[in-house]
Amino acid sequence: MALEPDERRDPRDPASPSGAETRSSDTTDALIARAVEAVRSAPEDDASWREITTNVLDRVRRLMGPSEPVLVHAADGATTQDDEGSRTYLSTRVLVAALRRLLQQAPTHAPTGIDLTVDGERLVDVELRLVGAYGTDLRALADRLHVEVLALLRDLLGPDPQLGASTVSICFEDIVDGDPRTV
Repeated sequence: MALEPDERRDPRDPASPSGAETRSSDTTDALIARAVEAVRSAPEDDASWREITTNVLDRVRRLMGPSEPVLVHAADGATTQDDEGSRTYLSTRVLVAALRRLLQQAPTHAPTGIDLTVDGERLVDVELRLVGAYGTDLRALADRLHVEVLALLRDLLGPDPQLGASTVSICFEDIVDGDPRTV
């Protein structure tokens, strides 16, 4: 069941027998396709399957980083969703992904980092680190992003009374010529 390395390929770049050190999405796709083929060809009762699955899942979890639950509020601001006291939570991983999508929509800026702080199941701080495009009015952009980020957070988490403009901080770490999403 193990994937055997192809002796003709440079270990730095499995897609290139010539030893080029660049990787492309085609290379990644080819590697994934080989892995899928190897897994599918293995017998289901293979004793090593559980060990491999556990190892892969552990690596994916480490890659993804930790996630914390954030309490979602009902339309009236309550934290319970029904008479039985049920609560709904949203993962910080989901929040970061949604914020990243929002911050990648315009050619005036791109995110370099998104940090969330959760205290007592509530989101208490959002730190956004961005790269801006040269010539952009960064103050006006930051003002607009504050509004958009808070609207997104309220849409996802409901009307948490502790969630306000001071929750979100924006830091421009660099200015680049051209579209920061492609630089």
